[in-house]
Amino acid sequence: MKLRNMETGNNSTVTIKAGMKVEVIEPETKEVQYLYCDSASGYFMDTTTFETVTINLPVIEDYIPYLKEGEKTLIIIYEDKVLSVRRKPSVTLKVTESSDAVKGNTANSATKVVTVETGAKVNVPLFVKLGDMIIINTESGQYTGREN
Repeated sequence: MKLRNMETGNNSTVTIKAGMKVEVIEPETKEVQYLYCDSASGYFMDTTTFETVTINLPVIEDYIPYLKEGEKTLIIIYEDKVLSVRRKPSVTLKVTESSDAVKGNTANSATKVVTVETGAKVNVPLFVKLGDMIIINTESGQYTGREN
C-alpha cells in the first residue's frame, strides 16, 4: 500500500498483513477565501466564521501562483491542522504583461513568456496578447488555451 504523510508530503510503501486493523480518519473540508501570502505562510478567511486561517507555505507553495485575492477554495483539515488545499485542475487568468512577438522568431518554439494577474509567469504561443484571458493547468503550470 502506498501512503502519503499529509504533514510532510513524503510518500512511503507499507505492506499490511491480512486481517490487520487500520484506523480510518474523516478529515473536515472547509470553504475559505484567499487573502494574501508572505514569505512563510498563506492567509485565508473561513467563509462561515470569518476567522483567519494560516497555512504554511510548503503545503500550498505550488498552488499560490494560481490563486487570486478574494478567490474561494476548499481546504482539508484534520485535528485543527490544514492538510491540503483542494486545487482546481485549471484556472483562467488575465495577461497583465506581454512582450510583442518578434517577426521570424520561430526557429525553435514559437512561444513567449507572459505575466498573469497573480504574478505567475507562463509560456504561451506568440498570438497571446496583453489583456487576454488564458487557461492554465495548475498541475503543470502550462498554458492550455484562451478563454473566449
